[in-house]
Amino acid sequence: MQIRSHEYRLYAHKVTWSVRRVTLHKDTTVAPRCQQNFMAQTIYRTLSPSNNPWVSKPFEVAPGLRLARTMVAHRPSNVMMQIVNTNDEEVRLPKGTCLGNLEEVVRHQCRYVIQF
Repeated sequence: MQIRSHEYRLYAHKVTWSVRRVTLHKDTTVAPRCQQNFMAQTIYRTLSPSNNPWVSKPFEVAPGLRLARTMVAHRPSNVMMQIVNTNDEEVRLPKGTCLGNLEEVVRHQCRYVIQF
């Protein structure tokens, strides 16, 4: 797929993918009506090696607070994630809050180029 002259590979889920849990790295306050980057850490389900990329699954952490789908680096800590607060007030999240899961993605052969 191409977006603004940058080419991105398409990936498809495999049926038996691996999952990693994502938790908040430190206490965080998310400002009202904004998108914010923050650090998270991953909890491994298995220790089997993986060279594939990982992606977060959109998840509602709290009412009006949603984790965005994000492709992340393959490492156990200091994983950069994005969250969106649609509330009119700030939301405070304590360290260790579960932010959903990361799913392993596997490259899928594609014959088409989609341009945006």
